[in-house]
Formats: sequence, C-alpha cells, structure tokens
Amino acid sequence: MSELRRVPPPELRAVEQPRPTAAPPERLAPADRPQAPRIREETAERRADSAPEPHDSRDGNRQETDRIPESLARFEPKRAGLPDVSKDDASHYIESQRGDRPWLNSARHERPEVQQVFAALDQGSGHAHIRHEGWLSAEKSQLRVQYLLDPAQLDPVKQAEGKDGLHPGDKDHFCSPTSSAIRDPAAFAAAFARGTERPDVRRALETPFSKGLKPDSVTLPITDLLGPNGYRHCEGYQLAGDDLKQAAKDRKTWVKETRTGETPSVPQPLLVPVDFRGGTIEFRFKANEAKTGYEAVTMFPAPLGQEPKHP
Repeated sequence: MSELRRVPPPELRAVEQPRPTAAPPERLAPADRPQAPRIREETAERRADSAPEPHDSRDGNRQETDRIPESLARFEPKRAGLPDVSKDDASHYIESQRGDRPWLNSARHERPEVQQVFAALDQGSGHAHIRHEGWLSAEKSQLRVQYLLDPAQLDPVKQAEGKDGLHPGDKDHFCSPTSSAIRDPAAFAAAFARGTERPDVRRALETPFSKGLKPDSVTLPITDLLGPNGYRHCEGYQLAGDDLKQAAKDRKTWVKETRTGETPSVPQPLLVPVDFRGGTIEFRFKANEAKTGYEAVTMFPAPLGQEPKHP
C-alpha cells in the first residue's frame, strides 16, 4: 500500500491576506510569464557523430559517457514546431534568461544538445519544461497537486492565491489529480527529442494548420523513450482516494474554503507517490505562436492503467 503523504499546508489565508513566501534564488520575474526573447536562427546545423542511444543498453541504465543519444544529435527545433535555436546560442540564452526564468537553471551545466531542447521549448508557447521537468523540487510538485499552488507562478502573492503563472490576468491554476515530472534534464531532453521522431508525433506536428484544429494527443510507452528502466527518471504524486474525480472536487472545496478563512467542510487532501513502471509519456499539441503549424505544448509521464489527464 502506498504511503499517504501529508504535506504541511502553506497556511492558506483569505485572498486579501496571502501568506508571504520566499522569493526564488534569482530575482522575481513579472507575475505573468515573460515573453521569451528570440535569438538568431542557426546558420549551419552541427550534427554530432552517430552514437548508440545510451538508453538502449540492455540493462537500461544511462551510460555516463561523452556520447549523446542520436535523437538529441539529430534534434532540429523547427521540425518540432519550435523557434529555431542553435546549439551555440542555447547556452547564452539560458545564461542570460535563467534569472527571470528559473526553470532554465537545471539545464545550465548540461551538454549543448540538452540546452538546445530547453532553449527552444522556452521560446515556444508550451510548458513541458516548466511544469514537468526536474527544476521543481518534490515539495513544489506536492504543493501543486495538493493545494493548487502553481510553481510557474513566480509572484509569491499570486501563487498563494492560486493564480496561474503562465496565463495573463488572474486565471486560477488547475492541476489534475496527478502531478508528474521527468526529473533528469538530460533524460527529459532525450525523451522529447526521441518522441518528436515517432511516427504518430510526426503526423501531429506536420498536420496542416487550420484555425480551431488541434491534433490528437499521442501516448508512448516510457520504455520506448527512456529505456527499460526509464521509469526511474519519473516522479509524481497523486491525490489519495479511490475516486480521483471526487478527490479533485474535495481538494477544490478545501482550498477555496481555507483561502477565504472558512472552516473546511471536507478533509484536507492527502497524497500518495506514483509508480511509473509500465507507464506512458503523453504528448499534447497546440498551434504555435506564429499560427503556421503545431508544436508539443506539453509532455508528461503517466502511470500504468491511468488515462493521462493534463497535469
């Protein structure tokens, strides 16, 4: 039986009296997600020498060598529907933007191929690297699914009020009953690069653009993208209870009543850790910012037997 997790509540108070929270290590970004500056397009594509995929080894363990997965060496942002970013420029982008965009810090010391994925995603309109990658601490992931505190919201007052950090205005943040992430930046980048080469994902990305049309999501086994032991790179938490739909409703009620100073009419939400063995990775798509095609708006792991819900 999974262990119940009771993450201490962040002393949610009435909205007009939110509890101050510590600022991130770098300076705070504006309340809403800042527009990512664009950098010059790559003039010549550098391809790494062909190398075996580390995750294809028989034991599934990541090989700590200088070689990189072929999928990362081949990765071209434009083919993924993303702004074109060269490997050379990716490092500069991350270094110059990481203060206002702390989710870039996990890729700061990674290989250029990994940094290219992060820099390209950050200049797109998606949030896979912001809500489903390892820059988040386990506690932040828990607070998101348990109390609807968006880790992408860098304004501490708005975060305490439950406001979404990636939408303008005062939109309330939503989280499914599960919050999940690929904790290792290299594994995250490899999963994204490899996923964008899969036939079903390619069909979605290459769908001719039509206003109001959104390609269907694509679900791929974790083992296909990260190898037999790829589930070890994934971590997540889920609301406790046999009825997740009801658990999510009770969470919403508890959070609303607590924030307004009322006595909660439902029990405090509890969490259980998620086991990703046999699980999947979900890709979802939306129009790119230029409205000329589609990009992967998110990528996240889901446990075995659970219909992937956008967390």
